[in-house]
Amino acid sequence: LDGNQQLSLLAQMPDAIRTDLMENLGADGQQKQQEFVKTLEVEQLIARAKPFPSKVPMEVGVQTCGVDMQEDRLELERVGWGLGEESWSLDHQVFWGDPLKPEVWNQLFDYLDQTFEHESGAQMRIASACVDTGGSGGLIQAAYEQLRGKQRRNIFAIKGGKGWDTPIASAPKKSKSGKRARPVTLFTIGVNDAKLIVMRRAKQDTPGQGYCHWPVDRDPEWFNQLTAERLVTRFVRGFPIREWKKTRDRNEALDCRVYAYAALKILNPNILVRLRRLKPDDDHVAEDETAAGEPPEEAKPKARKTRRGKTRRTRPRGSGRINNR
Repeated sequence: LDGNQQLSLLAQMPDAIRTDLMENLGADGQQKQQEFVKTLEVEQLIARAKPFPSKVPMEVGVQTCGVDMQEDRLELERVGWGLGEESWSLDHQVFWGDPLKPEVWNQLFDYLDQTFEHESGAQMRIASACVDTGGSGGLIQAAYEQLRGKQRRNIFAIKGGKGWDTPIASAPKKSKSGKRARPVTLFTIGVNDAKLIVMRRAKQDTPGQGYCHWPVDRDPEWFNQLTAERLVTRFVRGFPIREWKKTRDRNEALDCRVYAYAALKILNPNILVRLRRLKPDDDHVAEDETAAGEPPEEAKPKARKTRRGKTRRTRPRGSGRINNR
């Protein structure tokens, strides 16, 4: 049997039998088990891919970008977000060039300045972008210099944070590389939790809140990169430690999606309101604010009448009296 036939037979086995078989084959069998799961996972994602319209889909209310920096390129994913953070992978771009030089950054900024036609007929800009600043050999300093002052254009410099149960995007701080360098506003991203959300949503097979749409013409290599890490648990002195482990060298697609999600969280847009502006006569736009992935607004206190017939607003206890004059 060739490799594809073996995978086909394994796929037909119940999970428990397949796992026992692989474990009995030793380390080599366990490696094949990991390769099987990986292959099956990628094939399932590719099978869900659908043709996209040439314009930004009607369900998209905001666009964000995630940008990963490598030694010879900048890599980007443009993501459209709808109600409940349902997402559409609208584009994937690679800008080849040395990040130590301004040319490749100019390509990136030109792309981020573009507008894209929405199916409603409106022109839609990229609302926000997160750009990775990690690296070595001067890449950090180069990224800081290029991204300094870009926050006013909603282009955010980011770095990955450590640990679990942290915000997707923490409050920004000033940071600089070198004693004489000018500081840049830097956001810390909770990459562990963000990756977990991205991975769980990638496996979701029912459209709706959190569902991820892929275009049918996307390179299969992109899907391999999206699933290039696995969450494992190891024990240190009896305590469980969760961490992400690479199953292959390249994982740029996963990083770009995490950064695009962080850009959404930093922006914190009201997608429901944006969709209503794009298609005000569409009855299919949800009326419930929570359907947009936004927390419902706190109820405002109602005004009540006083003895003199004038109205005044109630205030929480301890907030002081209101004089109606």
